[in-house]
Amino acid sequence: MMMFQTLARVMRAPGDTLTVRCPGCGHRAVWSRREAFARLGPDATPHRSRRRLACGVCGLKGGAVLEI
Repeated sequence: MMMFQTLARVMRAPGDTLTVRCPGCGHRAVWSRREAFARLGPDATPHRSRRRLACGVCGLKGGAVLEI
C-alpha cells in the first residue's frame, strides 16, 4: 500500500508555511498552515495543488512550485 503525501502529513507544526512560486513570472506567496488548509484542503496532494493553482499576477495555471 502506497501512502501519498498530503498537506496534513507534511505540514504538522502550527508554524509551518507553504511557499507557492510561479515559474513564469517569479511571483511568490507564503501561506500559513491554516491558510494552506483553507485554500487547498488538508488532503490536497502536491500534484492536485499544482494543477489547481493559478498565478495572481501573470495568470499561469498548472505550473506552481510548492515548497514547505
